Amino acid sequence: MLVNFAMNQYSIGAGVTLSGRLKQERHIQVARGRIWLTIEGQAADYWLQAGQSMRLPAHLLLVMQAEQEESDIMLCLQKCPTAPQAPKQYRTTGNGGAGHAAMA
Repeated sequence: MLVNFAMNQYSIGAGVTLSGRLKQERHIQVARGRIWLTIEGQAADYWLQAGQSMRLPAHLLLVMQAEQEESDIMLCLQKCPTAPQAPKQYRTTGNGGAGHAAMA
């Protein structure tokens, strides 16, 4: 589903994909569940789970998908409160990244 990320919070159903571009840099934090995230132009993909956050660049295509359960995310202008862990980073391999990832 293509969104403009105008809201600060989203619930993403299991297996559902959100994509879009941010008008300005934001921070994402997963409040519940686990998501896969890829950012246009970056070789690495990211897995974030509840409590993890990271900075998202403006104007690049973002694609995220909830894994096996519904996930809740927050988009904050500044660092989101309580972000204890960095996300795991993966590099996609083969088949244009379709289903294949190696931990970086």
